[in-house]
Amino acid sequence: MRDKNELSKTISHALRHKPDEYGIKLDKDGWIDLKILIEALKIKSTTFYNLNEDDIYLMIEQSIKKRHEINGQKIRAVYGHSTDVEIEFPEKEPPLKLYHGTSYGVSKLILLDGLRPMSRQYVHLSSEIDDAFNVGRRKDKAPLVLEIDAHKASIAGLKFYLTDNNIWLSKFVPAEFIHIIIKDGA
Repeated sequence: MRDKNELSKTISHALRHKPDEYGIKLDKDGWIDLKILIEALKIKSTTFYNLNEDDIYLMIEQSIKKRHEINGQKIRAVYGHSTDVEIEFPEKEPPLKLYHGTSYGVSKLILLDGLRPMSRQYVHLSSEIDDAFNVGRRKDKAPLVLEIDAHKASIAGLKFYLTDNNIWLSKFVPAEFIHIIIKDGA
């Protein structure tokens, strides 16, 4: 079996961002037939020439971050879409604080204009500082962690949603509920 991390990233790319590059079409909820996805991956890359359903089930089962789900013979990415997919998440009362890791370069804009989903559908938030810091490290070697006063934002009417793997989502977080708690990775 090839690298499960590479498989997860490739499937995420296909299902979250660029289904057209793989010659696939997702339904409005982000689902596609598992066999169609497997054939598309085999065509797109020789890396996946012997890919089968068991490989994908194993990748999902062993993944720490549950990025994909299977229902019957269909698969989809659970969150993080930049495509026009309408996955509904349960609205939940957030914890008192949530966190977001980011780079120093964009922090000033966030503190002025708020936290926006950019090319995605939702802002991704963590309930743990360390998780946010690790996410921020994907963008910057010395990321900043922003603390969100989620309780006050919720009282003000902001809606929060929770994914099955404990990622908090929101459409937008106004600047008034955000401040920096870790600067330059300290």
